[in-house]
Amino acid sequence: MRTGNCPQLFVTLITLTILAGCGGPPPAVQGLPHILLVTVDGLRPDHLGAYGCPRNTSPFIDRLAREGSIWTRAYTSTLGTTASHATLLSGLYQETSRVALDPQAEAKTRTEVPYGLLLLPGTLRQHGYRTAAVTDGGNASEAFGFDGAFDDFDDEGGGAVSGAKKLARLVEKGQRRGRPVFAWWQTYEVHPPWPARDDAGYFTGAVSDFVPTTENLLKAGRLSPEDMQLVLDRYDSAILRADLALRMLFAELERIGALESCIVVLTSAHGETFGEHGRLLARDKLYEELVHVPLILWGSGIKAGREIDSLIGSADIPPTLIMRTGLPVPELMKGRDLYGISRNTAGSALVIQCGDQSYAVFSRWRKLIAWPEAGRRELYDLYHDPDESDNIVRYYPEAVRPYVDRLAKWKEQYGSSGMVDRAEARFSEEQAARLKHLLGPDAAGAKY
Repeated sequence: MRTGNCPQLFVTLITLTILAGCGGPPPAVQGLPHILLVTVDGLRPDHLGAYGCPRNTSPFIDRLAREGSIWTRAYTSTLGTTASHATLLSGLYQETSRVALDPQAEAKTRTEVPYGLLLLPGTLRQHGYRTAAVTDGGNASEAFGFDGAFDDFDDEGGGAVSGAKKLARLVEKGQRRGRPVFAWWQTYEVHPPWPARDDAGYFTGAVSDFVPTTENLLKAGRLSPEDMQLVLDRYDSAILRADLALRMLFAELERIGALESCIVVLTSAHGETFGEHGRLLARDKLYEELVHVPLILWGSGIKAGREIDSLIGSADIPPTLIMRTGLPVPELMKGRDLYGISRNTAGSALVIQCGDQSYAVFSRWRKLIAWPEAGRRELYDLYHDPDESDNIVRYYPEAVRPYVDRLAKWKEQYGSSGMVDRAEARFSEEQAARLKHLLGPDAAGAKY
């Protein structure tokens, strides 16, 4: 945890574009809204009532969706918690930032997110915002460089309820200083392992002796219906706990008057896999269960009751937030405005990547998944085959050509070589243990 220190700067092109005047706090800017970015790791949209789930997993999130705008076809631009949050805080594609670009190398040595990449909080800070973050650590910790552009950074959130309380205090601190606040709240509440809870109101009923630790889930093959129901009950219960924590956070923000002018974004770094395309908890596949994420905007200037089915990626969130404040968007940000306002990248394809190993390229209802080095390609018609069970390349091999061409142009447009300095993430023994608790025994590369 760190508060209030101006970090050491990386001498990079990106850093120079946002760091004018880092020597002291900029003057307060009146009339700018607070911004709250909420990222709930592992949250699948199809387990939320707002997206059609029949279980009452998310009553408060559903209310935000009714009172704000909801995107039904939102995707993470980048797989992996570190890389995905780097995109959410920068508006840069992984192809440009190079954060965790080689998943195989990252498994051995984790690399930091350079300070200069944090364009969203960095830009807002430059224009008078107080910046604060509370995360549950792990791959969203100070060790990965996420503290860089934040005045207050706490990576010991301790779960959804504890983290929500801490964030409310930091927002109140910024308000007392007469500053608009950009606040980021990240939680692993929905991320495995899912502990057993006996609290009334949570989902129970499965008769199973299976213990769904991360290690057991990674080793499991096909689960019995009873064991799978237990897993789903635990997962949905975790969503409800996160939903209740979010309700509590809003109550605190309302108490201090921070909701009167506030824009709230709720999304996730990635979804979750329950064996739809192979093993459980697969983190390296670009199928819908892992890359389709919820996206809800609520608050100041956001029209209520809007359901938008445009294809968008998480790289589109940072420029949208800056546009909503009326501040200038850094030219380096490559995303588009979520509401369709044209920028110079408006004609770009929607592309998702898992490092440099695999890419997904979308048209309106078709989706190509390509593994360039392996020469493997899969093409799905998401309208008629939402479960991605029928690879139509076998029938129409020529249909992949427009997607392959689009991917080549995208890589040429957004690729970068040596744009940012790299640094090795360093972990204490305790931090390494926390990573392994979250990600299993093969979790990485934590050097200490």
